Amino acid sequence: MLQKNAAAELLPPLSQDVQNIWASLWASEGSLSSANTWDDSFLSCGPFQQTAGTESGKGELAGALDYVKNHESGKELFRKYFLDHKIDVAEVSGKQWMKTGYLMFDGEVLKSQEGKKLLRNFAFPCRFVKAMQEQAFSKLFLEQGFKRLQIVRDMDYDFGEGQKFKLPQIHKSELAQALLLDLHLNRPGFLEAGAFWPELGAGVWAEAAKQVLGKLEKNALGSKGFTLSVITPEHEFEMIKVILELRKKRLKKVGGMTSPEKRAAFIMLCVSNLDDDVAKACGYAGVREILEHTGEKATASNYRYNFLGRPAIRKIEKKPVPSSAHEGAPASGAP
Repeated sequence: MLQKNAAAELLPPLSQDVQNIWASLWASEGSLSSANTWDDSFLSCGPFQQTAGTESGKGELAGALDYVKNHESGKELFRKYFLDHKIDVAEVSGKQWMKTGYLMFDGEVLKSQEGKKLLRNFAFPCRFVKAMQEQAFSKLFLEQGFKRLQIVRDMDYDFGEGQKFKLPQIHKSELAQALLLDLHLNRPGFLEAGAFWPELGAGVWAEAAKQVLGKLEKNALGSKGFTLSVITPEHEFEMIKVILELRKKRLKKVGGMTSPEKRAAFIMLCVSNLDDDVAKACGYAGVREILEHTGEKATASNYRYNFLGRPAIRKIEKKPVPSSAHEGAPASGAP
């Protein structure tokens, strides 16, 4: 949808790089007005699959709806599609663009597991789907969700010696940022996880930088001589390898993300001019391994969309040996 500019009237304005990054997550997230009631979060809505929260926990869906409810141009829309049907939000709190809360029905805050079962009733997802069909509501709801990438891009880390960098200064490519955004959507705390999961050190994005740029023989990250100009495409690919590895293995120790290899494979299939050289630079044996990780090997080639930006590949061409170099050389096997 984002790449084909379909349903553009329902979307807020987005730059091309933002469109590319979000579009690469198509296999992991939902469609524009999708709603499901089958998982352990009771109700999940929209392309970002914001949920009502598991068990007695708060969920991001209430935070997104609260954004619409309190926006000057969204108050009447929220009343029309939710308040008039006895649906509201409660106890919404948290960081901007990451707020969570509870849903309410007929004055009752749905906090408990038993109470949230009501959200599986057809009426609740139906309300959301109807609301998303209205252009003004859809734009506001999605505007809140698309801010998630900016949250990721605004993350910073002090690597020492006064070297405090933001994530995009280190992970420059759309591919790296797509993998990190995908992780943030599935397990938000893992990107800046140090305070919560010491096993992850600085969090995935900063940990990848430390493992690659922090081990440079000269002017390593965290030393006085380091500058951003030393980061090469090769370094960027090495950091992508670390990100993929952390998503796949180390995160299992602290709960793990859902289907990390499959999610990464579908993102990889969106990479511009994907070939075996690019796949190997990211740590795969080749494109074939990426296709296998999708779990849909027979049809996965249909999803090679060729739009996601990546670091440049420096291919070394083999130069033909001059004919003069062969003159006077003994034949193979000659004494």
